[in-house]
Amino acid sequence: MGLKEDFDKAAEEAKTLPNNTSDEDKLALYALFKQGTVGDVNTARPGMLDFKGKAKWDAWEKQKGKSQEAAMQEYIELVASLKVTCAAVFLAVFLLLAGRLLVLSGSREDDVL
Repeated sequence: MGLKEDFDKAAEEAKTLPNNTSDEDKLALYALFKQGTVGDVNTARPGMLDFKGKAKWDAWEKQKGKSQEAAMQEYIELVASLKVTCAAVFLAVFLLLAGRLLVLSGSREDDVL
């Protein structure tokens, strides 16, 4: 696949990231996506009371000067990294819960293995 196709795929995968993805990571995704699709910020900074809009605009502004191709590549890499992190957290929670179920059921580790 080419860069654009990989970017589009990563954009679809980003929609499946959990809701508890950090605001910092969400802003980074937003900024890289905008830089990759639009280029340098081309709008006025939102008004004083639009805190969310200002945070998004500021994150995008920090990408100013980065090529669209570089932004796309960084976006792809960030989505992949976040997917791995989410999978690791899911696995850790699963193993923790499985261990608790074994304790609650009175099973010993030797019985299961």
